[in-house]
Amino acid sequence: MDLPLTLADFERAAAETLQPGPLGYYAGARLGFALTLAPTPISILWPPNAILLASLLLTPVRSWAVVFAAAFCCSITFHRSSE
Repeated sequence: MDLPLTLADFERAAAETLQPGPLGYYAGARLGFALTLAPTPISILWPPNAILLASLLLTPVRSWAVVFAAAFCCSITFHRSSE
């Protein structure tokens, strides 16, 4: 039976997960917005979804909260900078 996560476990999971994930997610978002059609902000391809899926498949379930938090922060940051 797994014990609840301690703060040290959470910090370790965050450090392992956050290294390549947000940078790749941000780069994918830049690429996705570069592929938008001129009059509408609709992208033909959205690479961050593939990066998020790969991050979820490669990390244990108990650290998915960290992955989702990183993706959320990157999305908010990029959305605010694109306005």
